Amino acid sequence: MSNLLCSENDRGPSKRTDTSDPWLPPPMVRPCKHKTEKERIIAARSRRKEWYHRNRRKEAAKSLERYHLKKSIDSQPQRPLPKPQVHSPNLEPSKSAPSSSVIADAPFMSIHCPRLETGEMLASARLALHGWHVGEDLRHIISNMRHIVDVWTGGSLRAWGQTLYLNIQPSTDNRRAELELQPYVTFGQHLQEQFDEVSRRSFQNDPSGQLGIWTEAQLVQRQISRAVDIVEEFCLILRDGGIASLQRSFIDCSLNFQLL
Repeated sequence: MSNLLCSENDRGPSKRTDTSDPWLPPPMVRPCKHKTEKERIIAARSRRKEWYHRNRRKEAAKSLERYHLKKSIDSQPQRPLPKPQVHSPNLEPSKSAPSSSVIADAPFMSIHCPRLETGEMLASARLALHGWHVGEDLRHIISNMRHIVDVWTGGSLRAWGQTLYLNIQPSTDNRRAELELQPYVTFGQHLQEQFDEVSRRSFQNDPSGQLGIWTEAQLVQRQISRAVDIVEEFCLILRDGGIASLQRSFIDCSLNFQLL
């Protein structure tokens, strides 16, 4: 019976768990992929664009299927605005104001809404950014950047995004429509680059957020990112499915600015 039992020393050397042993190989550590904050921001934007581009066809097909399902259930097509009644002899068709616009062919939809002067707003925002500089007073800097964003978007991302959509004519070439939107993408990305340093400084000065500086900076940064996402989404859809795909997304109310 004693032969069947063995002491602790007879079991052989135990497995070493001491990682401080110089003879053991160093643990494998994943190298840092992005060394700077700017590289991480660019990588995050790139991943978002790649994901959207990979899933755009699937999401567009789902949106179109939901639209046809709604249309089959409801006898009348759903429209974002009520159709003006012009059949009564006592009523005359209202003439659209010079600032109104109509987009989309008859198979899709017809919209009347006031149009913002997005081109002039972009030019004014560029001029305001030219005089903007990073100083010591973070609250003043953040307030000035918020003013620039409001000048660029008119203070309403939803109305601004709808106006950009209405500016795209159905007969316009897809590539030309994308090129006309490119200045807005470029300006928005430039705003992001200019404000990144302010966002980092606001966190250093107010890491807990109790002073409100970090919160204010995040609100402005989020507005800039949303504006860029709105225009970049237009460009991706035009590149992938053309104006017809953009119209279907608008009808289904699945565009970024419609979800705000």
